[in-house]
Amino acid sequence: MRTRLVDHPNFPRHELRSLANDPNPRTQANALEDPELPLPQLRILAAHEEPFLRAGAARHPNATADLLEQLLADSEPNVVEAAAANPALPPARMDRILAEASL
Repeated sequence: MRTRLVDHPNFPRHELRSLANDPNPRTQANALEDPELPLPQLRILAAHEEPFLRAGAARHPNATADLLEQLLADSEPNVVEAAAANPALPPARMDRILAEASL
């Protein structure tokens, strides 16, 4: 099994965010490992056609409430679940989700 280059201990962690602009979606996903990924790059990944990138953006710690709200309306259930589970989602919105699901 091959390890990913970004998992190498000498990989320059500050370069992760530059991978968000790579044309390969699998490479772009590595940018989501930057816990301080800037919001503009996070928005780009959240709008990507690939659901796994949108779900990764929904799980990201820098996701804002408005970005999560956008991802809650996604057509992919995995993206919606990731957005609903993000701790950055305001408690009032979490309560509305639970109420709408009759939980």
